Amino acid sequence: MKSLGKILGLVFLGLLLILVAAGFALTHLFDPNDYKDEIRDLARSKAGLELDIKGDIGWSLFPWLGLELHETTLASAQTPEQPFADLRMLGLSVRVMPLLSREVQMSDITVNGLNLTLSRDEQGRGNWEGVGQPAGRSEQ
Repeated sequence: MKSLGKILGLVFLGLLLILVAAGFALTHLFDPNDYKDEIRDLARSKAGLELDIKGDIGWSLFPWLGLELHETTLASAQTPEQPFADLRMLGLSVRVMPLLSREVQMSDITVNGLNLTLSRDEQGRGNWEGVGQPAGRSEQ
């Protein structure tokens, strides 16, 4: 019986080490900067945002799935030439384990070095209007 407990313990330890090694390899071998264009396209199509990421994208895996965008500007998709926010760093993180059960638990949102420039044109439309609306949908 003792040998069965030792074997199960070693198997569990081995699986745990494999998971830790896989997480380490994933965070060091996967570069989120390769996906900047896809992130920009998603921001444009899903949120109506023109996202320009000039700096690096950083990320972490466990216990929080974290994402950091550096040197980023945000503009409405309707007025991409007029950014309304310039950020030195934007950080978002969610817990990993609840994601497996389709639940989102936010840790924090970190904003560092925010320059916010909100303005209206001659027709009274703000440069932030249209944010949060999918692309192709006009505000009425």
